Amino acid sequence: LEKKGVKHNYAVFIIISILLTVIIIFSVFLVPLLEKEIFYFIDNIPNFITKVEELYNQIDFFKKLGLDFNQILEIIFSNNEDYMSKIIKFVNAIFSAFIPTITTPILIIYFIAYYENIENYIKNKSFKNQQLFTILKQIKYMLQEYFKSYFIITFLLTIISSICFAALKIEYFIIWGIIIGITNIIPYVGPYIGGGIVGLFVLTTNPNILIYVIIIIIC
Repeated sequence: LEKKGVKHNYAVFIIISILLTVIIIFSVFLVPLLEKEIFYFIDNIPNFITKVEELYNQIDFFKKLGLDFNQILEIIFSNNEDYMSKIIKFVNAIFSAFIPTITTPILIIYFIAYYENIENYIKNKSFKNQQLFTILKQIKYMLQEYFKSYFIITFLLTIISSICFAALKIEYFIIWGIIIGITNIIPYVGPYIGGGIVGLFVLTTNPNILIYVIIIIIC
């Protein structure tokens, strides 16, 4: 915006207003729909596990290894920690989720409002060392391009995936679209992780459309 001639203070106000507008729109329209899908998905987890077990029991390879599905579940979900350790982990998880939720918006606003001062301070400290100054400029440019590209790709993947899954009448299509978009951040294996989660769900609910889901994820 500043490159377009907008003054710094006005540019900060515009950006923060856009961010708040997006958050409000997301909260009003998407959160209730997402909440409904999440609770519906949670309620159907027992049915989902049952279908996974049925699929698991049909594979002879696991039978030959003597691996029982219930034993695997016990290994995954078993927890031999004492009561106090569980409380400490629970409290730690709450603070780990709560603190970034509060501090991140504050830091975003701070860096948007004062990034010029921060940047000028770094420039002044590194200007005498031309090599360091050049490296910092390159890092700045590369980070800007990376985060810009990642945000665009994640947004497009989430929207396109959700629309495609909705067209196939897959339940929780918004959740699966978000998973596809977010897991894309993991280099190389991320798309396969997200695709594998969606594919497993479709395989246990409606295997007839699995090939279409695979095509969507690959494309």
